[in-house]
Amino acid sequence: METGSNWLQSLAGLVPLRPDVALILGLFFMCLYLPSLLAALVDGRKPWASRVLGIAGLLLIGSAWVRTPGGYRLQEIPEIFFQVIAPLFS
Repeated sequence: METGSNWLQSLAGLVPLRPDVALILGLFFMCLYLPSLLAALVDGRKPWASRVLGIAGLLLIGSAWVRTPGGYRLQEIPEIFFQVIAPLFS
């Protein structure tokens, strides 16, 4: 029987991003997930876009977590965010 992390490790190989970039993209998608879900529910629509954003965000975050030795601590996320974003503005 497979453990929970084995299938996640096999999925992690499908994401060709650096773990830090995958983490930030996953967090960004999760930030877009909730407003998209609420807008769909208020308008009486099926929340297809929010489902896609939520699943993609969780897969990216899981992939980053599995591929980083020791995982991530909550205190590291702001520093990782600026390490990923800073080169875009320099």
